[in-house]
Amino acid sequence: MPLTLQPTQLSGAVWAADGKAFVVNLAKGQGLDLNRKPNDSTSAEQLLLADDRPKIPVSISRDGRFLLYDSIGTETGGDIWVLPLDTPAAKSAPFLRTPYFERFAQFSPDGKWVAYASDDSGANEIYVRAFPGAQNQVRVSASGGDVPRWSRDGRQLFFYSNGKMMTANVRANGATLT
Repeated sequence: MPLTLQPTQLSGAVWAADGKAFVVNLAKGQGLDLNRKPNDSTSAEQLLLADDRPKIPVSISRDGRFLLYDSIGTETGGDIWVLPLDTPAAKSAPFLRTPYFERFAQFSPDGKWVAYASDDSGANEIYVRAFPGAQNQVRVSASGGDVPRWSRDGRQLFFYSNGKMMTANVRANGATLT
């Protein structure tokens, strides 16, 4: 049986690594609420977060414990927030909140790093920070970058730059990334 949602209610969705559910933002209340929807046609979605901020789900950690979502605000541009998924009634918190526009966050396969796009250098570039602490920012792209994606083994980052698909080799050594 097909799995359906009303397309006019939806502006973002991300699948869990196990393929058993996905998180979507649905226009039901004042804003776009985050909901978890099981991968079957009979189960209703579960409300995860409802508030008036715009929210676009972008990545679920491979272990299914955390959701990263983009939130566009008036005071800080775009920020990356994290919501624990394994704790009922958990509260979301900023992962990265700066005066710049950050978006398209992606967990590394091991869940220890987050890649994202930011304009803090004056142009969109790709950066990586440790998770959960968001410390040790490492710039990955050299001349522009957007929409990062990790390879399955976490050794490469793919991203768009000036209309081309780029790749960067990535190596983690404890709390250091090169």
